[in-house]
Amino acid sequence: MFSAQAFSWRSFYIFLARPSGDTVFFQYGYLASKYAALAFWYLYAALLASPLTQLFPNLPYRMIYVKARRAIGASAFLFGLLHGVINFFLIGGLAGFLKITSDSQYLIAFSPSFVALIILTLMALTSFDSMVVKLGVWLKRLHRLVYIAAVLIVIHASILIPDKKYLSCLRNMIEQDIATNPTSTASGR
Repeated sequence: MFSAQAFSWRSFYIFLARPSGDTVFFQYGYLASKYAALAFWYLYAALLASPLTQLFPNLPYRMIYVKARRAIGASAFLFGLLHGVINFFLIGGLAGFLKITSDSQYLIAFSPSFVALIILTLMALTSFDSMVVKLGVWLKRLHRLVYIAAVLIVIHASILIPDKKYLSCLRNMIEQDIATNPTSTASGR
């Protein structure tokens, strides 16, 4: 509990302080990577709710865990969205995205994550009680797409995590932006 609160306060500080210069990349990069990790673990915690409770019928707080699965999945969507938004603006918005995706490796890495985020968005939008009633049998079919999203997220992470060139490319883009336009949003002013 304490570590989650400390992380939340650190995140709040990063956005209020609006770091400038060299710290922009590291602070926002740190925050984006933590959101990615949280989204990943929340998604897999939601996916494992039924198998774990069936495999271990005496699991403590079993029913609470199963009932919280929808909220855990919505949290996975929220953290995934935050990860995507921070990284999008960290690389310089659309211009930075087009520059990064000119390399086919990054386009291959970002495409599955974008599709996964769309699937998670659909799931988050249909996770309300009223939507559960309206969609009926179609809800279960739609929510089975989460397994595809989970695989796409693993593909995205397996391409980008070991690639140190991606991080240096992001840093170089931010440094160039700061050097050419010191009043830009990337500099934090």
